[in-house]
Amino acid sequence: MMKTMKWILPVLLLGVTATASAQVEDSTEVSENVVPAKVVAKGYNRIQLDYVGTWWTGSDTGFGGSKFRNDAAVTKDKDLFWGFDFGYLRGIRLVKNLPLYVEVGATMVYSSIDNTESNPEMASGEDQCDVTVRALSFEVPVFLTYRFNFAHNIHLAPYIGAKFRANAMMKLAYVRSTRGEKFETNDLFSTESYTVDGEEYTSKYRRFQACGEVGVNFGWKALNLKVAYFYNSNIYKGDSPLGELNCGQQGVIAGVGVEF
Repeated sequence: MMKTMKWILPVLLLGVTATASAQVEDSTEVSENVVPAKVVAKGYNRIQLDYVGTWWTGSDTGFGGSKFRNDAAVTKDKDLFWGFDFGYLRGIRLVKNLPLYVEVGATMVYSSIDNTESNPEMASGEDQCDVTVRALSFEVPVFLTYRFNFAHNIHLAPYIGAKFRANAMMKLAYVRSTRGEKFETNDLFSTESYTVDGEEYTSKYRRFQACGEVGVNFGWKALNLKVAYFYNSNIYKGDSPLGELNCGQQGVIAGVGVEF
């Protein structure tokens, strides 16, 4: 009997081992078949360079020592800043069987405006001066995007999301048009008030903003084209002889990028 058990036990162990091995192989094969490899795609990276046109909206925008008057603005009640942004985005797939992604990254934004307005030292407007504002900001975008894939490596990807902006620099300079001399330069973030006709008014610019953006990317192979609209929360709040001032931002983006 013992001799028989000596032969039976090794055979049983061999059978159990073979069965377990087969089950592991079967489970591995099933798990691979549940989600085909062609559906599980990796994310992507994109470097983007865009033109940015920004409208500062407000009936009488305070610039910490001056007021952009309606008759001096590019369009009535709006001041147009031109600029560009340069950034990096990483697309991370959210669902294995859908081309749904979240895009996160970092962007640098530069913007500028050149205008003509009344000399802030002479509210009557008898003397004119050129006004230049330069601004530098950094953004962290978080977008939700869906990619419609077509033949020949073409895709269309509408998106919507938010951007968190930190304004690093915003400087204003006055130059008299008649004499060509610079007579004042202000760091707008350090300006807390300005004076008109002997009266002092509060003037406050925001370092941090929450922004919304909606747009679409068109891709062909490594090339990416982008158009978008954005809206930023109030960047300015202050007082003026006409009452309280609030200034927001909105604008358009158009640019080109490389995806890899």
